[in-house]
Amino acid sequence: MRSVPEGSTFLVPWRDVDRQDMPPGFLVVARRAPRTAAVAVYLFDHAPDGAGTGRPYPLPDPADAVARARMSGLRMIEGSWPTLGVHPDFRRDDWTFDEVAWRPYGGRQWVAIRLDDRNVLDEVGRREIDDDEALMLPSGDLEGDTWPALVLKEREEARVRRELDAPWSDRR
Repeated sequence: MRSVPEGSTFLVPWRDVDRQDMPPGFLVVARRAPRTAAVAVYLFDHAPDGAGTGRPYPLPDPADAVARARMSGLRMIEGSWPTLGVHPDFRRDDWTFDEVAWRPYGGRQWVAIRLDDRNVLDEVGRREIDDDEALMLPSGDLEGDTWPALVLKEREEARVRRELDAPWSDRR
């Protein structure tokens, strides 16, 4: 099996009905698992100016990502998402990927899984976490091409819930 190189960038078409009229998202592969399709990615809600034009474009700041996740890169390998190639300014140390949040199917307890820096499928530790911490960590589910739209919708719903739960004095 072919793996997706670290630093690869992709345009992500929104498959969610609410986002189909928006410009594509942007995805950067930060880590991979050798000889498999598993990758760890950063997702941005829009591509940087100039991406996809064939001209140089800036790589976004990793801190501006709307989500991070460990996922299957099959859609990238199959060509379902337009590839922009490996970005020349990608520096592995700037795109860290230490832990992911995972909850077993049907389970109630979240687990933070510490990943091996050389292979996103290898665990080097785990610990139980609460719902709030799970929202702050990247997803550990190896999901398919619907993941970007779903994670954006989940993050937006969580943000709205937090705002509604905040005291009036803390609301903006």
